[in-house]
Amino acid sequence: MRVGVTGIILAGGNSRRFNVGKVAYLHKGLAPLQGKPLIIHVLEKLYPICSNFLIVVNTERVKQDFDQVFMNFSPKFSQCDVKVVIDQPFRVQGPLRGLLTGLSHVREEYVITSACDTLMPSLLVERMIDIFTREEVDVVIIQNVRQKLESAIMGLKLSPAFWSKLHQLGSVPRGRLADVVRLASSVGLIVLARDIITNINTRNEWRLAETRGLSLDLVKEHVQVKVLRKTASASFERYMKAMQAGDPKLAVYCLKNELQQLKKMHFSSLAAHVEKDLLNAERMLNQEREKV
Repeated sequence: MRVGVTGIILAGGNSRRFNVGKVAYLHKGLAPLQGKPLIIHVLEKLYPICSNFLIVVNTERVKQDFDQVFMNFSPKFSQCDVKVVIDQPFRVQGPLRGLLTGLSHVREEYVITSACDTLMPSLLVERMIDIFTREEVDVVIIQNVRQKLESAIMGLKLSPAFWSKLHQLGSVPRGRLADVVRLASSVGLIVLARDIITNINTRNEWRLAETRGLSLDLVKEHVQVKVLRKTASASFERYMKAMQAGDPKLAVYCLKNELQQLKKMHFSSLAAHVEKDLLNAERMLNQEREKV
């Protein structure tokens, strides 16, 4: 266990895909897997690294259910503090609201995030922390074999400057977890050459994990680390201000600048998130022009 690292587990979803066609509702994080709830598996992967945990849920009922689970498994985590908190009423929705809620409780310098349905090797989390010790980066993020960001899994260094930037995300209604990376001035990118992360979204994936087991071995050849110095974060900040001011024309201009800079960096996995915002801003701009 490392002092100074907080684990934030996002458990605020409604588990819709997991409960399709089911009469009795079951939160994914509480689903039994190999003799214990899924959320306990997640904590076990982070326990060697984190000194305390924040579990973010969306209702008081779910909080009570998780509190009971941790009470039953408390001897396993006797050397660290596990606290369940409820989403705060930020304007932003979804997992980003959960992350900002968790961050508002953090007192440590480093944070590792995960979803309650995501399992990864402990050594991969160790690698994330090691990057912070070797490189001056704000965020460490993982790119999977499909060249997409595993946005729920991040390492954050909460310097005062970066922390003040993160506060801005609470007022953006269409925010995503990847927006945290867009705000960073420097990023440690872990590129995976093999699927070593297990996401359990459906009952079929749950049953498959139960049958096949959770083989999440990590070897050196499975990962490549890149350090990216970003100049696009200023464009993203201007975009957020433009959206708050109701100026889609300026928003489009800022997003095009951000996208151009990311493509020069060959950061295509992050550029894909910018392209979604650009489509929305262009739609808003066209609607505004039609009114004239």
